[in-house]
Amino acid sequence: MTLRILALMLSMILLTSCLGDGDDIEYSTSKPDTFPNPNSFEMILPVKNNDAVEADLERNANIWQDAMNNSNTVNQLLKRDLGKMEILKLYPVTASNNALTRWDLYSPIGGDSAVPRFTIRELASSDSKFDTAQSQYPQYEYTYQIHHEDSPGSWVEFWVGTMVMSSSANKTGSGSFFINYIASNQTDPDNYKDTGSLQLSFSGSNENTHAMQLAFTNYKAKSNMADYLALTDTFDYQMNTAEGDGHFYYAGKHDWTETDIPEKLNIYTDWNKAKIGQSQMLVTGVDIDNKQLELVEIRECWNAAFQETYYVQINRFKEDVGDPTIQDERGDKNRCPYDFKDWQDLLD
Repeated sequence: MTLRILALMLSMILLTSCLGDGDDIEYSTSKPDTFPNPNSFEMILPVKNNDAVEADLERNANIWQDAMNNSNTVNQLLKRDLGKMEILKLYPVTASNNALTRWDLYSPIGGDSAVPRFTIRELASSDSKFDTAQSQYPQYEYTYQIHHEDSPGSWVEFWVGTMVMSSSANKTGSGSFFINYIASNQTDPDNYKDTGSLQLSFSGSNENTHAMQLAFTNYKAKSNMADYLALTDTFDYQMNTAEGDGHFYYAGKHDWTETDIPEKLNIYTDWNKAKIGQSQMLVTGVDIDNKQLELVEIRECWNAAFQETYYVQINRFKEDVGDPTIQDERGDKNRCPYDFKDWQDLLD
């Protein structure tokens, strides 16, 4: 693998490229300081403390496990797509001018079967895609395209996005990305309508905080080469890296009842520095409404080993139908680290 990379880097240094008429190109092996810190795109949830296992607790915290699974899925997606920037910056730049930097590779990298091109373009103030408050910061457009080795220039997958970095350490910023992973189309990289999108913001304004907000819309998440999953979910993550407490919010659609009609889930999860935490899940949808319910609320608490210490399902009927009913309550609610919030306040 090392010899392959060295050979590829040597070929890259010798490579020439054309960016189009009128571009004043100077070939360079420099690395522009325009990449966001890759750690900005990762949600880190607490790790199980096996020393905290209690023999009399048999159930694991299921909602917490869902939060872990969702955060891991998103981390993998961001690493797969946006993480390509971190890989490509290890290679020599093949073309650049004052506003644009490009990497053109001749061979696949990172286990992929296709060859990438990656372009960073600094946007002029007249091209700004962000609000006035952010216009004072550098803004960049990123384009990632791939083609098969035997079809140069025939772009079959791509993503394009813009990002503003409001920190010199590139740990704070926001962006908008459009992803197209429909490999059967000979995609025109300049036409990305009707493709998946990702709105993101991230903040690491000091060494003790880490925050992310993500909104996916019809995001083409490839689970395998023949199967495509359109992700339309929202995430909000905050972590105090010094103290260890944090918050994770997830909103998305899943099949929660007995029918095939998906329900909307809003999951609010909080934990303290001892890794003891709790979740509130609010379930709404057609099946819930058909049962004359406003929503179903589930509350769950756990210890540092993520064993369930309290659980209850509250069926909240519509006002003109009846009072809420309690179902499957178990454990000790006094072991929950925080007071549960009113469901109406959570949805406001």
